[in-house]
Amino acid sequence: MMFFWLLFFQPQVSFFEHEANALNSSGPRTVIRHPLTNGNIGAILIVTNISKPGINSARLAVTYDLTSQRWSIENQDGSAQLEGFRYHVAVVLGPDGFRHQATDANTEFNYSYLDQPGLN
Repeated sequence: MMFFWLLFFQPQVSFFEHEANALNSSGPRTVIRHPLTNGNIGAILIVTNISKPGINSARLAVTYDLTSQRWSIENQDGSAQLEGFRYHVAVVLGPDGFRHQATDANTEFNYSYLDQPGLN
């Protein structure tokens, strides 16, 4: 069993909820429209499901579209975002957060290794 503790010192985090609907969703993707994230390619988003009215069991990815300058939540298995799926979105502001991207070099089986000076 592996545990991770990520510490943020005086974090600046803002939270909001996002709900998938016919206007912001197409196929596996639902587009986030929020002042904290619109046009903010450097934003760090942490997204989790809200269990009501139903939970989305797909693995999630958060992606940024350069053309629309919007972030989106995407089901990695390609399943459709159903109307009413809801998500908690945390936006980490300031220098206390970092982005981790899984690559072939840092991934083994179903997990990836973190190599961050503040955590090592």
